[in-house]
Amino acid sequence: HELSHHIAPNSIDALLCISVLEHVERPWVAACEIAKVLKPGGWVFCATHQTFPIHGFPKDYWRFTREALESLFSPEIGFADVTSFYAFPCDIRAEEANDTWQHFSFLHASVMARKERDPKEWVLR
Repeated sequence: HELSHHIAPNSIDALLCISVLEHVERPWVAACEIAKVLKPGGWVFCATHQTFPIHGFPKDYWRFTREALESLFSPEIGFADVTSFYAFPCDIRAEEANDTWQHFSFLHASVMARKERDPKEWVLR
């Protein structure tokens, strides 16, 4: 949540965020902090979980869809060329819901985005 306090703003060419966002209490703050430290033209690649067993107690907060990641790394905070994808298809089966196997599930969701610019104002909604 305070990445820009430890890394100078606009100083990083590329940032990898692998299996981290699900453990961050406020991922929208983390996305803004990533945008702050990236140089204009810099890239972020983020891979996290879409469906995965609860792990990393006590702090395992989130699961993400492609749309969620695209929303986090959005033009509103300066990103462009946003691409997302799923990886590792899986089945979820629950005795109480017999039709769960009919829905698509994936272990991972990922996003890649380029920082185009700094927003006029860093607003966290």
